[in-house]
Amino acid sequence: MKFFLFLLLNFLFLSCASNQSSVTEWTNKRPKIYLDENGEKISSNTFQERWRNNKNGLVRWDYGSQDSGRVAKLQKPLYSRHFVTYPLFAHKIEEITGRTFPPTTIFLLEFTFLNDLCSDYSTNEWNKTQIKFRKNFLTPQKEELEKRNENLVILNFFEDGISLLNSPDSPEEYFYIDKDNFLRNNFFKTQTLCGSMALIKPNGQALVRNGEYSTGEFEQHLKPENWDLFFSPEE
Repeated sequence: MKFFLFLLLNFLFLSCASNQSSVTEWTNKRPKIYLDENGEKISSNTFQERWRNNKNGLVRWDYGSQDSGRVAKLQKPLYSRHFVTYPLFAHKIEEITGRTFPPTTIFLLEFTFLNDLCSDYSTNEWNKTQIKFRKNFLTPQKEELEKRNENLVILNFFEDGISLLNSPDSPEEYFYIDKDNFLRNNFFKTQTLCGSMALIKPNGQALVRNGEYSTGEFEQHLKPENWDLFFSPEE
């Protein structure tokens, strides 16, 4: 029995270590291979030009390969539209967070993918110190935006499989694990370097923006002249 317990604990430790090393092994390395959205090799310069031109509607996902090193791949889409049954969606968010929200709530969700190689500080293991450091950067803008728009609620979700030492019982908490990958499977379907964001309105319209972006810039999409570029008034 003791031997079985030792093997189980050793397996769990190795699994966690492997999960984290899959990120740290590649974050400080430059890509060796660049792929377009069709999986064809392109030069670094061509990759950068196409990725940074928003007219192309492309995002990026980097991953590590033992055979070829770090790989950077272009993907679509930059934006995607969704329609939800808002009461059911809000209920699921309340179930995940343990909080309740008014029926007029506009959700702005930030999403972090498993194995994201966004920066040298990227990790699959978010401890209390790392969470505090990240919140020191995010909280001031979150409070400013929510004060400016009383219906807006900003929440940060992390793909299931990431370890997150959050404080779920705290009324101030806004970092959560995406339990059962509800958001990953329904909204954040495209793995994207530095995460993705979504705006979900009470009328059921939902807009996803993939790739690195600020909450302040994304919140501006709620202005009618911007929102109407994605959804017609009849929808």
